[in-house]
Amino acid sequence: MKQLSIFAAALLCMHAASAQERAVVVVNTNLPEAIVYLDAVRMGPAHWRTFVAPAGEHTLKLVAPGEAAWSVAPVTQALTLAPNDTMEVTLAFPLYHHIESMPLGASVFLRANGERRMLGKTPVTYRAAEPMTGDFAVEMFGYRAHSIAPGDAVWNRYRVELQPLRAGSGPDVLPQLAQTHRRRWIDVAAAGLVAAGGILTVTRKFKADRLNDEYQATGDPALRPRIARLDDHAAIALAGMQVGLATIALRFYLNR
Repeated sequence: MKQLSIFAAALLCMHAASAQERAVVVVNTNLPEAIVYLDAVRMGPAHWRTFVAPAGEHTLKLVAPGEAAWSVAPVTQALTLAPNDTMEVTLAFPLYHHIESMPLGASVFLRANGERRMLGKTPVTYRAAEPMTGDFAVEMFGYRAHSIAPGDAVWNRYRVELQPLRAGSGPDVLPQLAQTHRRRWIDVAAAGLVAAGGILTVTRKFKADRLNDEYQATGDPALRPRIARLDDHAAIALAGMQVGLATIALRFYLNR
């Protein structure tokens, strides 16, 4: 009986020591849907805010959910938690603006505070530390310019369909539309572009989705650039397919 009492007392001491070695982490972020990880352990969504963790040295990581998971880099912070302590941590994601256009390869400019700065050619992703002022201008020779008001979410995706300038509305920027040569090879090339673009879009997107599932499960940062490349390839293939469809439609219209 005495040995049993000693064993019970030891268990109570171990439980008390374990309770004293825990701490509380309060998480603030601009993406409440983000998933909170403590080291490699998934703790839950950030909107829970309060998490119990062992005392000691840790790395707190927030991972964006859903579509943004492979495009938005996780944010991390090293923590030193004292027993019975409560630590409040604020981790803010940058704001990502991903701009796509049809046709592909349009120039994107950031217009703000009276300045105009080129960001690149579509598809292009711009990262801002905080909500933006001004707008984006999407421009391509022979097409009407398009402006975009930036969103204030962590992941913002814009798809722009540029409209060709009409003949006579400006310089002769679309001479190919003025030609009336009805060449069979154009139709064949357009059909091939549609078929190839469709196949590449599906295969690249499926591969990107599989890698995204693996990234969600493992958090391996090496997967992110591979997924981004596959997604860009899928976007380019989709744009090529749309160009082929537009060409077929235009040829049909001109040949009526």
